[in-house]
Amino acid sequence: MVVKTPTVPKGGFHDHNPHLVKAVTEHFIEPLEGEKLSGPDSKKVVLARENLIDFTEHTYLRYKTEKFHAHICENLDKVVAGETRHLMLFAPPQHGKSELVSVRLPPFWLAKRPDMPIALISYGDTLAKRNSRMARDVFLTPQYKQVFPHMMPDKENWRMKDWHVANHKGYVISAGLDGPITGHGFGLGIIDDPIENWAAAQSDVIRENAWQWWKGTFKTRMWEEGSIILMMTRWHEEDLGGQILASEGRVEEGGRWKVLSYAAIAEEPDEKLGILPDILGREPGEALAPSRYSYEYLREIEKDAPRVFLAEYQQRPTKPKGQMFKIGNVNYVDSLPEAVGTLHPDTGELLAMGFGKGVWYVRYWDLAATEEEMFSRNPDYTVGTLMALYRTDKVNALGKKIFRPYVLDVIRRRLDPEGVADLIYDTAILDTAKVPIRIEQEGGAAGKTLIHGYIILLQGFDVDGDSPTGKKAVRATPIAGQFNAGNLLVLKAIWNREWLNELAGFPFGGHDDQVDSLSGAYKLITGEETRFRESKFVSV
Repeated sequence: MVVKTPTVPKGGFHDHNPHLVKAVTEHFIEPLEGEKLSGPDSKKVVLARENLIDFTEHTYLRYKTEKFHAHICENLDKVVAGETRHLMLFAPPQHGKSELVSVRLPPFWLAKRPDMPIALISYGDTLAKRNSRMARDVFLTPQYKQVFPHMMPDKENWRMKDWHVANHKGYVISAGLDGPITGHGFGLGIIDDPIENWAAAQSDVIRENAWQWWKGTFKTRMWEEGSIILMMTRWHEEDLGGQILASEGRVEEGGRWKVLSYAAIAEEPDEKLGILPDILGREPGEALAPSRYSYEYLREIEKDAPRVFLAEYQQRPTKPKGQMFKIGNVNYVDSLPEAVGTLHPDTGELLAMGFGKGVWYVRYWDLAATEEEMFSRNPDYTVGTLMALYRTDKVNALGKKIFRPYVLDVIRRRLDPEGVADLIYDTAILDTAKVPIRIEQEGGAAGKTLIHGYIILLQGFDVDGDSPTGKKAVRATPIAGQFNAGNLLVLKAIWNREWLNELAGFPFGGHDDQVDSLSGAYKLITGEETRFRESKFVSV
């Protein structure tokens, strides 16, 4: 097989282009002797015009396509078609994802949507420029010209940092995460590897800089009708992908982002550990791209750094050892005693509480501290936990009735004070006046004033403040014990994932709002404060 430089028109930007020669050497291979390039109307060329995977195979003859790559391309085609506008791809390193997303997709996109510019972003300017150069060189190959003969380069705007197509508004600009993209709007934003390495991912400062860049620079340059692709290896629970999902949510949970997460080695599904059925339908133990990395080789990598492997290769970043909550012991339920509540027959969502005999309820709110905190680094959430305590007919060894605590609902939002007040009011209406409301009360006059304001706002409801004492970890110990013993029953719902993630990280995680709300609700509903049990809770 012979490497050959394609013939391109001479003049200006084409002459003596070492980057073009290098890229062609890597990506363009002359057909075998006796074999000709497919005709413009051949099936191969027609498919290459319509599907990214066929385009990739046509313009990069050595590319080894596996099921993983085809699956990525199917979803990238949906981005090109406008069906998906927010796509996250989590996949292990060196598995061929950048070749598809950062090199082949840009010239394919420009042929399909020539008036929508592209921003290619990476953690550093060097990597971003390399991807841009390689994408630009694909644009100049005979194969590309054969598939999209109408596409021509703009000779007056053909630079390393940005290159434009003739007779259209489309172009590609590349930059590092902190690089200059101001002054440029774009219809497709591709973020490829926003974090350089493991050490950088463990830095609070670097993660925060990436988050602020996302909010203050990148999103402000996106066109309203534009699309975003974030492709990365997971490094940390609060890496850029994790923070965006915490803020904007997943499609299946009513949020914005479609998430494709590919483990290097397929795992046995485990709902308690958050391991979903394999996205490609692989059997446990199957490697993601066997022609690149075998199962045996991946296991050797895992031996050197298990925690790093779990994050980078399996896309499951974890906190250091020492968590209070043993996540594998979570006890999910998809049905409730009639006395406790009624679920939707199709979705399993909580429709109404039962208010039966021997059932107590509380909605406990942990509020984000102040309005100023909304603009601080990684601000806290306002969280409201709905808990029920059910007195069963069973007795323990001492002949006492057995009580079972249920977590029925968790609301978690980042809001300004006015938004928080609206949220608490609206939730109270849905819960009804039979559900007591408790709000964690900060010390001092400001805390008393805040609670007094909510008592006025929620006239007709049983609302009061609660002033917790002691360290957070100590306060969480009773409910952690129930959780770890499997005695805490948790209703299956869309909030489970983020809730369980926070419990897994406690007390080392970046947030503890859900844990505080949970421990507060449990303290009150189990009668550790006797006066609440006797006078504040409703038992119908």
